Order: sequence, then C-alpha cells, then structure tokens
Amino acid sequence: MKLGWLEIERYRNVHPGTRLEFDDGFNVLLGKNGTGKTTLLDLISMLCRGDLTPLQQEPFHLRWAGRGRADGEPTTFEVRHDGRDDWAYTIRAEPITLKAGPDGAEISGPDAVDRRSPTSPFSERFPPTVHRGRGRATIFPTAGRGAVRFGEGFDPYHRLKGGGAPPWRMVQLDRVVDERIDRGQESAIELPSAIARASKSLPSGADYAVVDSEDTGWLEALGALFGSKRAECRLRVGRRTARDGNGFARTDFDPPEFTFTFSDGTRLTDPYLSFGQKRMLALAWYFAAVDDIAIVDEVVNGLHHDWIRWVVDALAQRQSFAASQNPLLLDHLPRFESPEAVRRSFVLCTVEGGQFAWRAMRPEQAEDVFASQEVGIQYTSEILRRYDLW
Repeated sequence: MKLGWLEIERYRNVHPGTRLEFDDGFNVLLGKNGTGKTTLLDLISMLCRGDLTPLQQEPFHLRWAGRGRADGEPTTFEVRHDGRDDWAYTIRAEPITLKAGPDGAEISGPDAVDRRSPTSPFSERFPPTVHRGRGRATIFPTAGRGAVRFGEGFDPYHRLKGGGAPPWRMVQLDRVVDERIDRGQESAIELPSAIARASKSLPSGADYAVVDSEDTGWLEALGALFGSKRAECRLRVGRRTARDGNGFARTDFDPPEFTFTFSDGTRLTDPYLSFGQKRMLALAWYFAAVDDIAIVDEVVNGLHHDWIRWVVDALAQRQSFAASQNPLLLDHLPRFESPEAVRRSFVLCTVEGGQFAWRAMRPEQAEDVFASQEVGIQYTSEILRRYDLW
C-alpha cells in the first residue's frame, strides 16, 4: 500500500497536529541523530503492513490515506487506541467503518456484507477485516508485501540467515501457498517470488529447492555486481508435516544458502562474503520481495558508488522511504522536476520543546533547493547543507 499522507494527533513524543504528505517515489528523511527518523520509518512500516501489534499498550491517534493499486482511489483511515484495553480500536475506511474492542468487531457501511469496496486499498484477496488474538493486533492486512524496515548494519543479513529465529515455514492449503515466513510481523522477510515458486513445486522427497541466476533477474543482477558467472540460492527442507484435517500442509526450511561461481571456477558461499556484499545480498532479497514500497535506514553505508547507483535505481521503482546521514545517498538521487517535487520528497526532522517535529520544506526553501540544483554546480548534499536543511 502506498501512503499519500499521515496525520498524527497523538503518538509517543511527536508534536500533536503533525501532517506529512508523501511522494509516490522518493521520500527522504533529513535530520540530526535523535530527531525520530527511525521512529517515523517504523511507524510507516506498521501502517503499510497493517500490523499495530507493537503499539497495543500505547495510546495513539493516527489518520492516513493509502492506495493499494495503481488505479485505485485513496482510502482514508483513522485509528484510535486508549492504551488501556488491548483491543480497543476505531477504524474508518470510507465507506466502511470497523470498530474493534475486547468483545469483538462491528462492521458497518454500504459494503459491509462482502467487505470488498472498489475504493478499498486492499486487493480482493485481502479485504478489510479485524483480527483479534492475544499478542497480535493485525487490523487490516494490506495488498503491499514485505513493508518492513531494512535496518542499518549487519542485522538484515543476520535475519535473512535465521538469526536464532524459528525455521522458515510455508503453509500450503490445497494449491494456495502462503509465502510469508513465520517469524512474527515485526521481523518478517518475504520470499522472492522465484524462490516461492521453486518451493511450491518441490518434488516429494526432495531435500532442497534451488533457484539460480538463470531463473530470476535479481539473482543474476546480484551475481553481476559481485563479478560472478553464476549465482545460486538453495532452501534446504528441514521438516514436512502432512496435510491435517483442515487441509493444511506445512514445510519448514532452513535459512537460504547462496553460492557464487566465478569464471575461473572459484566458488564462494555467502558466509565468506564481505560486509558490503552481505548487505547487498540482503538488499537484493528485500527488493525482490517487496512489490510497491521500500523502507530503508542508512542503506548505502559500506557500499561502493556503483552499488549505490543500483540501490537508488531499485528504490526508484517503488515508493521509498529512506533515512541516511550519508551524503552519497542524497547525491545519487535523480534530479527533481519542480520545486513541488522537492517539497514532497523530503521530510525535515527536528526536536522542538522536547518533542519530535516532522514537517515538509517551506515553499521558499524548496524553490531555493530546486534553483540551486538546476545550476548543477553543487551536489544535492551540499545544497541541503548550504540552506541548513541537513
């Protein structure tokens, strides 16, 4: 689900009345350390995934607009939570209203019968609904996939390789396969489609599913960045569970194993990759898994300029939200077409009176940045520093 705008009436120590409007392409968060950039990225991730479980003990009041399909009309949501009752939510998704509390969910509106409105941001596979259960508050599964925050440092690769989490799990119901890895919403990474297809077509008794660079473009591109002739990903089968009375069958997989083969015959497995290569491996997996949105934090750290260009190109193919103190990300952004495009593409993050203050550039600031970029003498990072915006 792409976000159009976000209004915050109450959320942690964010200034009440904050309103942010987002671009369909790049959205870059600017600010010093400690100004809430990662806090905002995590909030955006929760809204796009439709999972507010981390907030179930916190009071908040949020409004936002989202669109699930390119030709879909935006839908406005409003969610309140008093911070006392685990499941006390009011959700307004015109023309449907959903109210959920400890005693159940109430749904009203002209499309309440089948809950499939043409103006809904959800695909028909994921109609608006409310799920209740101890320890989880998934309010409305979205049509967007994999909208988790790609964090800084070594953590994304560590999660990709298991990170001490339970084994990867695919649950099959008849011929429908759920591609989500069962690790909990907060740290979930989704299976890129080629690997999901290979896993679904796994022959009976096979020990692993294999995908190589001839089967999928992202693995081929990754191998090219590493200078290898061939790249391969294997998912080893850990355990199978036969179909139960409800028609469910389960297959558990060990974390993926990657092998890169070079023209001289040398083979390199992923544990022996460099720090930057492991970051790129995790990034390539992430971009292959997400459909329409990417949320990244300090994404270019440790990467060569050529690889940064690849990352920026990948971000440009979806709505993206990025926070970085690295000028190289800013300097690789494409040129802006207008002052309004500049204004939509940056969120200025500061602290005022002990509260996070998030806002767009003022029109005159966007005009100055656009005019300076048109001259073409300075890098984007230098222009932003010149006007004390970063």
